[in-house]
Amino acid sequence: MALDGMEAAIRDAAAGRGQKVNFVRYADDFIVTAASKEILVKKVVPVIQSFLSQRDLILSEEKTHITCIDDDFDFLSQNVRKYNNKMKITPAKDAMKRCCAKLVETIKSHQGDSAEKMVVKLNRQMFGWAMHHRYIQSADAFFKIDYVVFKALTRWMRRRHPNKSVGWLRRKYIRPTDKRNWNFHARHKNAAGKTVILDLLRMVDIARVRYISIKGEATPYHHEYKWYFAMRSKATNIRLVQPII
Repeated sequence: MALDGMEAAIRDAAAGRGQKVNFVRYADDFIVTAASKEILVKKVVPVIQSFLSQRDLILSEEKTHITCIDDDFDFLSQNVRKYNNKMKITPAKDAMKRCCAKLVETIKSHQGDSAEKMVVKLNRQMFGWAMHHRYIQSADAFFKIDYVVFKALTRWMRRRHPNKSVGWLRRKYIRPTDKRNWNFHARHKNAAGKTVILDLLRMVDIARVRYISIKGEATPYHHEYKWYFAMRSKATNIRLVQPII
């Protein structure tokens, strides 16, 4: 809340024709773009420093980075780069490494536990990460993470059942679905005693949707923004057929 009003201060002091000053913020992380580095250094940075000083805050020199968009930068675990005169936003490499390491660690930690508990935890972790990145160009990243999980699950099955054949492992843990010939799954009995199949989520099955820009002045109590909230609700509710337990 302390940063509310920063955008207006920047636009009043630095915005102008041809300067292309824009402001993007999420919590205490923000990006300011301009037509040149000179505008950022001489106009934008002094305004931000003055705005923060009035609130007993300072701009971190270590975390503040001025760069050309052609050289790319990371923001909120996403990499932003202008490539061949087009904007390309993909999951950051470091974010992908952290995600893969977390998922592999989850699989290793369930070596002596039931497959059901492992699938439930993996589904929650993968679903949350995929939902954060589904608005950008994330198909390649989703495919790579699915492959890492598949290799880790292969090792998990062999360590759990060292004396069983590949065919036995396939019959126990792999089953065909509507989209592919194999999918890792776990079986468990519900309260009624009925066997239920719980499939492992595949990130590539998460629908990628176009991001709808947030309107700061929009309110659900005003009829003028009824269509806006209807579009956001429709985009947000694109889910998998099978719910995540």
